[in-house]
Amino acid sequence: MPPASVPGSDDTVAPDGAPGPDGSAPQTPTRWVDRLFAHRPPGYPSIVGWLRVAALRDWRAALGAFAGAWLNVPLAVLFTGLFLLFYLVQAIGLLFLGGPGTAGLFRSAEDLISQLSGGDILPEQVGLGGAISILVSGGIVVAIVTFPLQIAAVFLAGLAMPWLSNPVDAPLMLIGQCVAGVTLAVVYTLYRVSCEPWLLRIGGARRLSRREAALLLPIARQVGAALGLSSIPMILIDPDRTPRAMAHTRHIVLSQGLLDEFNYDREAVAALFAHELVHWRNGDPVSRVFVRGLALPLYLLFSAANYLLRVFPHPLVKLLVMLIAWPVTLTVRFLVVPSQSFDARASEYRADAGAALAGHRAGMRRVLTRLRRSFETGGGGWDDAVCASHPPYELRLERLEARGETYPLPDRDAPAAPLPVAMVGSLRED
Repeated sequence: MPPASVPGSDDTVAPDGAPGPDGSAPQTPTRWVDRLFAHRPPGYPSIVGWLRVAALRDWRAALGAFAGAWLNVPLAVLFTGLFLLFYLVQAIGLLFLGGPGTAGLFRSAEDLISQLSGGDILPEQVGLGGAISILVSGGIVVAIVTFPLQIAAVFLAGLAMPWLSNPVDAPLMLIGQCVAGVTLAVVYTLYRVSCEPWLLRIGGARRLSRREAALLLPIARQVGAALGLSSIPMILIDPDRTPRAMAHTRHIVLSQGLLDEFNYDREAVAALFAHELVHWRNGDPVSRVFVRGLALPLYLLFSAANYLLRVFPHPLVKLLVMLIAWPVTLTVRFLVVPSQSFDARASEYRADAGAALAGHRAGMRRVLTRLRRSFETGGGGWDDAVCASHPPYELRLERLEARGETYPLPDRDAPAAPLPVAMVGSLRED
C-alpha cells in the first residue's frame, strides 16, 4: 500500500515513497487503521462514522438493490415473462383458431414451473391455470380486464415461491436472506475501501509523474481550499483514452483521455477537481460501493453478461446471453437503476454547484458542453447503467447559468458540427 499523508493535513504526496513536487518527504500515519483508511474525507468523527453515514446516504438505492438481489425479484420477473409469453400464445390461438387449441401448452408450462418450484405454487385461479379458465369461459374481453390482476398474481407468486415451497421455515429463510445480504454488503464495502489502492492499480491506474504532480496537485489543493477542505484524496491517472473522471472512496482518478481532451486547461481541470471533491467529501463513492455490495449477486451476473457481449460481439452470443440473463437485466434496469436515480441526480447537481462555489462555473460549463455526456462512467456495464440515471447535460448546464447572463445556442465550446458528406453519385472527376 502506498504511503499516505496524515489524515486531516493538506499534504498529498506521491505513492511508492516518492517525494511531493515541493521536495517534502512522505509522511505515514502511525496507526495501522489510519494507514488502511488514509485519504478519507475530513469532517467525519471517525472511520466507522464515515462509512456508516456515507453508506446509508442513499437509502432508496440501498432498498432497491437489496430487494432486487435478495427478495427473488429476478425469479418473479422470469415467471411473469413466461406467463406473458404463454398468455399471448393462448390469446392468439383463441382469436385465430376459434377454440382453446393451445390450452395444453399453458398447462404444460404451469406443470413445468410447479416442478421447478418443488410444489404447486400457483393456485388454479391464480396464474397460468387461471388465465386459461378466464380465456376459455369469459372470452377475450374478460381476459383483457383481468389481465393486470393476473400479472400481479404471477409476479407475487414468483416472489414468494422459495418461501412457500417450505412454509414452516419461510420466516427463518427470509431473515437469513436479509442477514446474508447486509453482511455481504458490509464486508464488500470494507474490502473495496481498504483495498482500493491495490484494486485501482490492478485496473491500470498509476501515480502522477513529477511534472503531472507539479501541474495538477496545486490545482487540486487550491480547489480543495476553496471548498473548505483540509485535505484532498490521492490523485491517480488512468491511461485510458476515453474522457473520464471518477471520485472513489479515497482517490480521484482522471483518465489520460480527459486531460488530452482539454489539453490540460487549468480552468477545466479545476472544475473537474471541484466536482469530484464534492462527491468525495459527501461520501457518494462509499454509498455507491455499499449499494453495489447489497446488489452483489445481480452485479456479478449483470457484469458477466456485459463482459460476454463486449468480448464476443457475435449475434448468436448476444442472443444466448439475452435468453439467459434477461430477468437479471430487466431487474437492474427497471428496479436497481431507477432507485438510484433519485439521489444520483441530486448528487450530480450538488457536485456541479460545488464547482461554481469554488469559482469554476465557466470551467464546469465547458466540460459539460464539450463532452455532452456523463464523464463518470466506469468502463463497465454496471457503472454505465448507473450513470445513465444522471441528469441530462443540458439541464445541468441550465443549473449552472449565472444570473443576468445569456447563453445562446450553439455553445462556443461545443464540438464542431460534422461537415456534410457529398453523395458518391454527385462527385465528378476533373
